[in-house]
Amino acid sequence: MGVKRACFLNCGTVSAPHSGIEIFGDSHQTMILPVAPALLDTDDGYVLYDTGLHPDGIEDPDRIWGDMKSAVVDFGPENTITNQLKLAGVDPSEIKYVINSHLHFDHTGGNHLFPHATFMVQKTELRFALHPSDYFSACYLDTHMKEPEKYILLDGSTTVLGDILLLFTPGHTPGHQSMVFSLPKSGTFVLPADSAHSYANMEGNSPSGFGTYSMEEAMSVRQMNAIAEYLHGKVWVQHDPDFWKDCKPAPYWYE
Repeated sequence: MGVKRACFLNCGTVSAPHSGIEIFGDSHQTMILPVAPALLDTDDGYVLYDTGLHPDGIEDPDRIWGDMKSAVVDFGPENTITNQLKLAGVDPSEIKYVINSHLHFDHTGGNHLFPHATFMVQKTELRFALHPSDYFSACYLDTHMKEPEKYILLDGSTTVLGDILLLFTPGHTPGHQSMVFSLPKSGTFVLPADSAHSYANMEGNSPSGFGTYSMEEAMSVRQMNAIAEYLHGKVWVQHDPDFWKDCKPAPYWYE
């Protein structure tokens, strides 16, 4: 069992202060970040790593995104998770598993569109998302917190669906998880999700300013870099402002 191919979905953009992306950045400078879930074609079926922004926010941003609506920069019908899947040649009904890196609004907006999929999330993350501390509560939205029918709660790093490694990488949130998998031709992919918002975070030049626990986040980054080096893999920082300069979006598939 394994991953046969993978692609990245262009699900719009959000904004954040530079000092949030990189702690030593300019707090007055706004950065535009891509929202880029990953789609994996595996021997066990199609797997989504995060689901992007909530499509109903296009018509009703106040109800869906609330105070976070100002963070959404560019998100149209073409950027919804369902339309991006169709662009990749996959019907939404074919999604068998959804793995959430964490439960912030720009990673869970399409969760409700896959009622028959099996969801995987860290137990620690779900607990914190349902009862977040005030300071970190803004990105956890009630409109995104409907629990799926099938929920597998993970407890730390584990391998799922044959050989997809889910790394427990706390820091950005208490229960964040990153993903590692290998493709037949393209080699090993390391997807930090929000445990790194830029390649500068991964290089250790400037840690993220968004973490709940900066020391844990630094340790998570070291762990992913070590795995990437050991497996001769490539790190794909999906929120990096220049991500699409280095990555081909759907309908392109990496094999």
